[in-house]
Amino acid sequence: MKMVRSFLPVGQGAFYCEQFKNNSLHGETINIVYDCGSSTDVELVKKQIRATFNKNEPIQAVFISHLHDDHINGLDFLLEYCDVKNIVFPFTSNEEKTILLLYNLVNEINQESFSFSFIKNPITAIESKVQDKQLPRLLQIIPQEFQGNLNIEDSYDTIRSGIDLSHYIFDNKLLCNCWLYIPFNFQHKNKYERLMKEINLIFGNSFNEKLEIEELWRTSTTETKNKIKKAYESLPGSLNTNSMTLYSGTSKYSGVQFVLCNHSRSYPCCCCDFYYKNVGCLYTGDYDAGKLTNFEELRKKYIKYWKNIGCIQIPHHGSKNNYNNHFSKIDAYFVISAGKNNKYRHPHSYVMKDLLLNDHYPFIVTEEIGSAVYLIVDIDT
Repeated sequence: MKMVRSFLPVGQGAFYCEQFKNNSLHGETINIVYDCGSSTDVELVKKQIRATFNKNEPIQAVFISHLHDDHINGLDFLLEYCDVKNIVFPFTSNEEKTILLLYNLVNEINQESFSFSFIKNPITAIESKVQDKQLPRLLQIIPQEFQGNLNIEDSYDTIRSGIDLSHYIFDNKLLCNCWLYIPFNFQHKNKYERLMKEINLIFGNSFNEKLEIEELWRTSTTETKNKIKKAYESLPGSLNTNSMTLYSGTSKYSGVQFVLCNHSRSYPCCCCDFYYKNVGCLYTGDYDAGKLTNFEELRKKYIKYWKNIGCIQIPHHGSKNNYNNHFSKIDAYFVISAGKNNKYRHPHSYVMKDLLLNDHYPFIVTEEIGSAVYLIVDIDT
């Protein structure tokens, strides 16, 4: 069986696809998507959706790493254009929703946007986009060690991190038996606590945590908004209290992957690379792997499959704060999604130098069409 793993050119964002096809599927293609957004220009995502899928083509699952606009603002068009069967996203507490809404406000995201709506109520946001199609099933991923009160919506399937979702996604028994999709929702609450401390200093401890951030922002003076922005920007790294990673691959050494083509000249890598790598891929979203403890937590969660990883999406567009040099010890292809002229100067030179000095030649996927990366995955069944 073969699959094409695509890292598509949407600039400062993320839009990745996996498309399976073999004779036992009667010519049908099975489509999986990880993240769907861009802060460079959402029209880039729409263009790639049209180029990748036929109108109303089924997509068996969309995995969303986290609810930042640059990872989700293309999902509404994907819902309109295709027939999405399942949406898998991380459980988000009220505290985390507050941070996400603040992120949107600080970055001047339209408060009427799909991203705002999805943070507040995913079902309402989705219903407005699918029109006469059947609503996708929502699978909410909770942290493996979660002990709190979920306040679960009846219409969500709530699944603990680390559980293989292939049986939720595939009707085909062959794929269920040979392929795994294992998400982990990681929660790191220290940044939320630090942010709330800063905001309470600004407002004299009058702010409470019941999603009042929009009203607070609307009624604040320009001076106060600047103070909130400063509090937000003072935190190191990306302000993500959670990010859902995903292992896509087999349970054992079963198959290989290699680069089909990439025509970008922005890095020292040949156009076609036939060095075979192990079949698995680790999608990291904006996971904060900078601290060794966080990297080790990531490795520990996927320890059963770690040696089978042959492709890694470097977290947070190649940010130095989210990167760990232990990544470069892995024999894998490395992919970084970043806009050509993004204000954050991603990918960081430290990340590039560390990978290059360890004999890795990372693929930088930008908004340039030629920067797209396509991997052929040949699966033993």
